[in-house]
Amino acid sequence: MTESIKKHLRVAIYVAIAIFGICSVISMPNSFRDFSGYTGISVFTTIVISILYEKWIWRLNPLEKTPRLYERYNGNLEYNYKGKTGNKSIEVYVRQSLFQLNIQLVSDEIVSSTITSKIVEENGNYVLYYTYITNPKSKFSDKNPIQYGTCRFIIDNPKKLNGIYWTSRKTKGDIYLGFSAESVRKDNKEVVSTYSQKDTEEVL
Repeated sequence: MTESIKKHLRVAIYVAIAIFGICSVISMPNSFRDFSGYTGISVFTTIVISILYEKWIWRLNPLEKTPRLYERYNGNLEYNYKGKTGNKSIEVYVRQSLFQLNIQLVSDEIVSSTITSKIVEENGNYVLYYTYITNPKSKFSDKNPIQYGTCRFIIDNPKKLNGIYWTSRKTKGDIYLGFSAESVRKDNKEVVSTYSQKDTEEVL
């Protein structure tokens, strides 16, 4: 359990105690039934507040230090594999709550899915580390098979992320991302990239 989670658990306990105190001030508990009822109200209300805070409200708290990433970025990936260099246009989609972070990178060849991710403090800077697995399209699976990788981004400005990456195939390179105001999603919240849209148009 991280220190951040421990800190918010302590705050949740204080909130539950405060809610119980407010209930007791409004109407002093005179029986075990009253006591258990106030306890249930306190616990339920605290759970609801904690869920809402972890999902959304934390972004509005000026005292919350965790960087707020944007939902979508467009950018460029520069790679080096066995001495061969090149670059690709990419899209990156982020789903972030206070304690969870999911990142999906999409190119014309692959879609990568997050395995682990974490934002940490290093020498006064916030740094994002995440590991991933790639899911290549079938027509690219021979030259660009499934592989595991790690990315590292220094978060100086959430609107512009620059970082490095390396993979299990010994590929390495740099990633440059810029905030994109556009967000294309299906009704079920799955990401729909412009690459998948182009593929669909070609089939049609």
